[in-house]
Amino acid sequence: MAFSHQDLTVLAYADGYTLWSYSTDDSVSEVRQRGYFEEARDLFRTNDRIEVLADDGDFDARISTIGRVRLKR
Repeated sequence: MAFSHQDLTVLAYADGYTLWSYSTDDSVSEVRQRGYFEEARDLFRTNDRIEVLADDGDFDARISTIGRVRLKR
């Protein structure tokens, strides 16, 4: 599958970053692929955090680069 805007939710905003939640039927390995969140790059800022709830597991990520959205583990 692919990224879906409707599955991305703001949980909190504080100290210059946003905490997001993203729930998907995709696997952790799919979500970690480079470019997965590119469609949402205009929403993210450096150091935003995403709590990802994937089909086969959960993980937290930090946005490290905005030009191309890169997740830092």
